[in-house]
Order: sequence, then structure tokens, then C-alpha cells
Amino acid sequence: MKVNQLSKLPVLMRLPAHVLADLVALGRFDTFMENEIVCRSTQPLERVFWIMNGQVKTSVAQKNDDDVVIDILSKGSKIGFVETFEETDQYSVTATALDQVEAFSIAADDLHKLTAQHFELQMAVFANISAELRLAVKEINDLKLKNTAIRLGTFLLGRTQESDEVIEIELPFDKRLMAARLSMKPESLSRAFAKLKPLGVQTKGASVILTDVQVLRHYCGEDDVDV
Repeated sequence: MKVNQLSKLPVLMRLPAHVLADLVALGRFDTFMENEIVCRSTQPLERVFWIMNGQVKTSVAQKNDDDVVIDILSKGSKIGFVETFEETDQYSVTATALDQVEAFSIAADDLHKLTAQHFELQMAVFANISAELRLAVKEINDLKLKNTAIRLGTFLLGRTQESDEVIEIELPFDKRLMAARLSMKPESLSRAFAKLKPLGVQTKGASVILTDVQVLRHYCGEDDVDV
């Protein structure tokens, strides 16, 4: 059952059955409980993780020891993957389970060896790293060029399917973490929600209701973007 789940995750979904079987034979399935550390940014990079279920917060420590949230990862996300192929010796972030997390992991050295042995895995790795770099560039541009309301609107649109109907979105984490994920303060997030209210964005507890997706897409400049 778990192997079937793996075959649907990024990078792994591109692999022939025999290559995936080799990967699974060298890896293991891990469970992390809420608030358990998956890895620390100061640790040697020993294993690469694929999240199968649950959510993981990634963060980095500042000089004053405050943590800055980098991202909230969910099913299909990877930890330590890009760093492994950049041949760095440490994790770039600290990863903490936000709830019970199921993951598949493999030693970084074993992943390197398998990649050298299987051309299909090489192609899957390169394609995924290329896609992640493009996404990183887009996110940097969004943070620099878009105001807080557009950043919030873009985030909400990313959790919808194209539709003319009213959509209710269950927020994947609390608003404090959402603010950190969008690189804004909690009070800025509240103001962003208020600014989007005339565009049909309504909050309802842990949910957000979009009454007019097309209007929000136009405001965020995503009229031609496939969601």
C-alpha cells in the first residue's frame, strides 16, 4: 500500500517499477509525531525525506535565535533533496512535524548511487530540480513585486480549481503560520484579508470562502494562469 503511495509522489512517479523497487529496498518508512524534529539545519545531511502524509514546518534560525518560517510542506514535498545533489553537507532548514507525519526516507549516499545507476532516475531528478528552481524564482519575484493582499490572493488561488462557483477552502494551518509563510506579520495578514473582502473573500473560522474566483484572479493578475 505504501509503495503505491510512493509511486504517485514527485520524482518517484516518473520511475519504472524496477527502479522504484530498488529505491524502496534501500529506504525506510518513518513516522514523526507532532512537534518532533525531522532534521536540523546544523545536522549533517544523511537522509532525504518524501512526505507521504501530514504537514512539516521548515525554518531557519536568525542570529537572535528567533526562527523564521520558510515553508509549510505537505504530501509530496521533499526535504534534503536539492541539497543532496548540490553536494552540500548539511540540511539548509530545520524541519518540524506540525501533526503526525508519515514519510519515506533514503540515505543520501544511496540515492546518489541509485541515480548514477539508473538513467530514468537521473532524468527525474534533473527535471524536478529544474521545476523547483523555476518555482523558487517565481516566489522570490512574488515577494518583491506583489503587495500583501495580492500575495494572499495568489496563495488562496493556488488552493482552488478553476470554477465559477462559491469555493470554501479549509486553511491547512493557523493564520500565524500562514502569515509567516507569506512573509508578513499577523496584523498585515488581517489587513490583507480586509482588503480582499470586497473581492468576495470571506473568513469563516478556519476556512476561507471565495464567492467570485474570477474577480480574485483578475485582481492578482492570474487571469491566464492554469490552477
